[in-house]
Amino acid sequence: MTTVRDQWGLACPNCASDEYLQVQVTVMADLSVEGSDPCSDQAWEDDSFIRCRSCFHTGTVKDFTTKEPTP
Repeated sequence: MTTVRDQWGLACPNCASDEYLQVQVTVMADLSVEGSDPCSDQAWEDDSFIRCRSCFHTGTVKDFTTKEPTP
């Protein structure tokens, strides 16, 4: 079973959980009078906000980085 740690190289530095992480992402969207429609891949940076949903520890992606993700 692949984990968030395996896929993205991220885990909570407080409780070691890598199952329930939330990260603030940037995405491009088409805007119209009807609403918005995402039109790009999501992206985040080392300084993006991240939160562990298991213990509610917060920080930046860099704080949660454990290693390079497995290709």
